[in-house]
Amino acid sequence: SDTVTVRLRTLDGLQTAAVSDTKQAIWSGAPGTWGTILARRVGTNRYDVWGSADAACPGATGVPNGFTQLAAGVPGPIDIATAASSGTAAAVPADLVGVCEPPTSAAKSGRIRYYRGIVRAVNDGNGAARTVNAVSVESYLRGVVPRESMPGWGDAANGAGMHALRAQASGARSYAL
Repeated sequence: SDTVTVRLRTLDGLQTAAVSDTKQAIWSGAPGTWGTILARRVGTNRYDVWGSADAACPGATGVPNGFTQLAAGVPGPIDIATAASSGTAAAVPADLVGVCEPPTSAAKSGRIRYYRGIVRAVNDGNGAARTVNAVSVESYLRGVVPRESMPGWGDAANGAGMHALRAQASGARSYAL
């Protein structure tokens, strides 16, 4: 199936920290499952990778409290997922991989936003740190269409509102591809 990558702009230039509520986060560079996996850029396309048994966001700098260093200076990209996050049926946070976002004026302690697919720490063409979500088109649509159109529209006008949802899915699919 086709895969799209979506740049998570709120994390531009920052570390990539991904959590699994079920403590099933995986990274292909090391065996085992983790509550949190952290990838910190230490050079152009080089990362230190840390793991924690707890599903909690680490601090932005320094040695992360309660983490074990899994690798130092490894080449990127660093892909983080859960066993279920790439399936199109993944729908609840326990199935998905959560990304730690930095604090904002609205969320002073930061927040965790959940994604289907893989969360990837990568450098862009200029060497800047980026976090992207690599996800199948169908999984992308399952996440984006309900945020852009009210799911209840499908029941409107004795089901005729379903055409609006189909049009939204078609437009989102075309945009993604």
